Amino acid sequence: MILKDVASGFRLGVVLPKKSFLKAPLKRMIVEFRARSGNDMRVLKADGDGSYVSNDFKAVLSDMLIHINYSGAHDHRQNGLAEQEVRVAKKDLRVNCAHSGAPNDMWGELFHYRNFTRNNLRSVFYKGEWITPTMRMENKKKPFNLNLLMPFGVKCVVSIIKENRVPPQSVEQISGWTGYFVGYGATSGHEGCYRVFNPVTKGIRAVSYNFCTIDEDEFP
Repeated sequence: MILKDVASGFRLGVVLPKKSFLKAPLKRMIVEFRARSGNDMRVLKADGDGSYVSNDFKAVLSDMLIHINYSGAHDHRQNGLAEQEVRVAKKDLRVNCAHSGAPNDMWGELFHYRNFTRNNLRSVFYKGEWITPTMRMENKKKPFNLNLLMPFGVKCVVSIIKENRVPPQSVEQISGWTGYFVGYGATSGHEGCYRVFNPVTKGIRAVSYNFCTIDEDEFP
């Protein structure tokens, strides 16, 4: 599911096992849009069929005082902007998945990675200059540092701070571990961090940019 602000081009999204599970994620995304922009969402346009006409979907929007504007059922041409965003998102995901060799269970991370990247590219012409959707949405003057953008799945060596190295004061001391970059900490509330997958523990950690050494030529 993707929500995209028409004025700024800023989008948020989540991978759902079924569309019927959209109630809680929908609330979270609407709250995040409000927090980022400082404005209340007033109108949401959606397809006029499926889970979007369910009582749960309508209840969330009603509780948050948002008007629903439905397109004709099964007529994708009436909701062209949304359909285009979905098509582009699918292409982005397939390309990044094929290039990185990521397994299917990484699609959620890929989706957040894709949205973050798109949100931080200068693709919106506003007041005589090209700015990013994030800058437009949050009224920011400074864009995300493009030097920090990385290809999905690249090798990342993470340095362990001295206090956490084991065993201490030994030639066998482990000073770091090797993982793979799967996204940006900002998507999970950790600004200034990368999300790094540890192939040993099978977990994902938010790690400061300063503790990561990226090898852009090596993928799994």
